[in-house]
Amino acid sequence: MNKDDKKTVLFIYRGLPTGGIETLILRKSKWLINNNYKVYLLVSQIGNMHDLLKKEGVNLIIDNNVLYQPNEIYFSQFISMYNRIINEVLDLNDIKVIGCFEPIDCFYGLILSKMLNTKFITGVFHPLAYCSNFDLSKFESARNLIHLLDENKCIHFMNEDVIKSHEDFYKLKIKNRAILSLAINIKEKKITTIKNKCFEILTIGRVVDYKGYFYGLISDYDEFYKEHSNSKLIIIGDGSEKKKLIKYAKTFKSYKEGKIEFLGTVDYDELDKYIYGASMVVGMGTSLLEMASAEIPAVIAPAFLDNNISNGFVFEDDNVGDIKNSCTKTYKDYIDILYNCNQAEYTEIAYKCREYVIEKYSMDNIMTRWIEMIDERKPIVMDLPLDAFVPKSPLKIFLSLGKRKMKDKLKKNR
Repeated sequence: MNKDDKKTVLFIYRGLPTGGIETLILRKSKWLINNNYKVYLLVSQIGNMHDLLKKEGVNLIIDNNVLYQPNEIYFSQFISMYNRIINEVLDLNDIKVIGCFEPIDCFYGLILSKMLNTKFITGVFHPLAYCSNFDLSKFESARNLIHLLDENKCIHFMNEDVIKSHEDFYKLKIKNRAILSLAINIKEKKITTIKNKCFEILTIGRVVDYKGYFYGLISDYDEFYKEHSNSKLIIIGDGSEKKKLIKYAKTFKSYKEGKIEFLGTVDYDELDKYIYGASMVVGMGTSLLEMASAEIPAVIAPAFLDNNISNGFVFEDDNVGDIKNSCTKTYKDYIDILYNCNQAEYTEIAYKCREYVIEKYSMDNIMTRWIEMIDERKPIVMDLPLDAFVPKSPLKIFLSLGKRKMKDKLKKNR
């Protein structure tokens, strides 16, 4: 079999709670399987997405010994992971690519790609999103890894903002400025009016520190509610900031009167009933894009801002991004616009949101480009020993022992 004809993809990710990356893995896996690929996913633990992935035909490799700690990778963890893959994957030579989603996972993916002499690709998101509880930039191995992925053109970014944020975070210059937008499934169009019995504002996302927009949205909604009691704000998601956010919400009249609802985690396949009941949606990332594709007016929330300034409607190019953002409107401004406009104006805004998402983020377009990127790549070539790219740990000691054969094997695979 020609290597370009390989039809197996191995993804690596830490766990399977319901979140943006987890649902992205689900969507990408479904597309690959529908296009005759076999998909394996190595995770350290099961979670809310486990059953959905299995239902779509994803082969889950669950290794509880792989802890994915940012500051150390133990040899025992790696051997456990490697053994599980050998036992689960029928033909290791049939793996087309190993795909990762965060630098933490890339440490493992890099080792495996060298062991298996296969291609490697990763799409990474805002560094402060995957480093919310630690500073990965302080590790020389992490900087080496980003540089290595950049030199081998096997890293891509969701937009220019993320490239700039990585340059600032790791204090390096990214050469391979490959951008691959987030891929989403386009939903069926919503058939709706502006105001039914209630004007519902919906937001879906992890309640964590870099999504500070929740605070500004709650404050703005409460101002809107003072004049429009036939409204509701629904917040779906859990996270480390949830208790703090609820405490904040309790200070507002709208919460006290039951018009701000915190629903916590909702199963992925149960989200549609909330999405199609919404009059407008606010949020970030794939959850917002997917909601916008249902032809619902969608307003972008910027990362790392806890005020009420929005990034505008999804189709407003000049306002998209944390760096390139000329928007000065608040969430209340957009709520007022949508509440007060007539049916034709509302429908036009909703239509523009859907069409923009179809053009920029449809699964077929993005995944076709993803496969093309892989076909253009070669297995990673390294100028430094492997232990320069992994955190200091017993693995380094193991790799430094001349009696071991693995290091020689890795050299042959370069």
